[in-house]
Amino acid sequence: MLIANLDIKEKPNWDWFILLVAKTGMRFSEALAITPADFDFTRQTLSISKTWDYKGDGGFLPTKNSSSVRKIQIDWQIVVKFSELVKGLPEDKPIFVGESKVYNSTVNDVLTRHCKECGISVISIHGLRHPYVKQKTKINHSF
Repeated sequence: MLIANLDIKEKPNWDWFILLVAKTGMRFSEALAITPADFDFTRQTLSISKTWDYKGDGGFLPTKNSSSVRKIQIDWQIVVKFSELVKGLPEDKPIFVGESKVYNSTVNDVLTRHCKECGISVISIHGLRHPYVKQKTKINHSF
């Protein structure tokens, strides 16, 4: 339900971000740091090797700990959608970070609106990391 309610446009927006976190379980700061170069569409993987300093001045930071550096398997729907989205974007720049400061509350507000529209329990972006929540809130992983 939630995934189907997302407004996936031609350019990156917070709905794209929510989709990626819901499908991968990444941390907020990890998802902010994703660049087009992190995707390996052929192998259907996404490399997590850095975070974004959204609480400070911005910029890349190391992951929470060394075991957080990993490759995540991504499904074919993410491959198809994101391969189109990142075409023409700078390979080494974050997809979801622009010139202005990013706030966790901004994404949570967007997610809350979608949850209410779907008539499901309100969940935070961090809550999307937990698999059991996906069943309770009827997060449907298909488009």
